[in-house]
Amino acid sequence: PMTLDKAIQYVKSKKNGDPFEIIPAQSQVDTALTIKNPDTCDICWGAEGVTGKIPVFWIEGLGLERDGTVITPVFFDRGLAESYYAKLNKGAAPKLEVFDLSATIKKMRKGGSTEFRKVLFYPSPSAVEYANSILKTRGAASESPELFPATPAP
Repeated sequence: PMTLDKAIQYVKSKKNGDPFEIIPAQSQVDTALTIKNPDTCDICWGAEGVTGKIPVFWIEGLGLERDGTVITPVFFDRGLAESYYAKLNKGAAPKLEVFDLSATIKKMRKGGSTEFRKVLFYPSPSAVEYANSILKTRGAASESPELFPATPAP
């Protein structure tokens, strides 16, 4: 297991001929298939030209302020997205959309809309626990205890 930034760095370096693949949780894929996205969304699952391989969840209007900058949270877990929204917007129903990770990253690189200029990806708590358990069994957790920190609260 590795962080997303390390994975991208690895893929760009091409130091190794090994393939690299992100495998989504099947439960999140199943969840993504049940969400109706707006027809105007160009990075949503089901949009023309979007593969729909790795789902990430976004709630319209949800932004977090860090150091005077608004950050758009994007989640690998629908339940985590909804719980963040519930903590910040009591009572209101979230407008949830599901994007493809690759399409989201391409949109971030292009710039454009303000929502995607500064994005923070939130892994599922179970993925963080799994990654840390692998590191612990390999003895690496003691060397780098903050490699996979717990998902921060809003």
